[in-house]
Amino acid sequence: MEALESLFAKALKPEPPWMITKIEFHEAEGVIRVFIDFPRGSMFPCLVCGKHMKAYDTAEKEWRHLIRSDTVRGR
Repeated sequence: MEALESLFAKALKPEPPWMITKIEFHEAEGVIRVFIDFPRGSMFPCLVCGKHMKAYDTAEKEWRHLIRSDTVRGR
């Protein structure tokens, strides 16, 4: 699994404090789940004033890519 984590870290290039925490590969379903998180207490810049502040509200979200391998056709 380390090779898979290394591959996604190189492809996604998460910048600190963001980090890949887990990858799940479900071959039968054709699903790869990449979990990205940050350490508790991490600071982020305010989008309005630029001041760095701690995150106070987080929620797990799922993003689904619209292109699936079974829908891609060779040309």
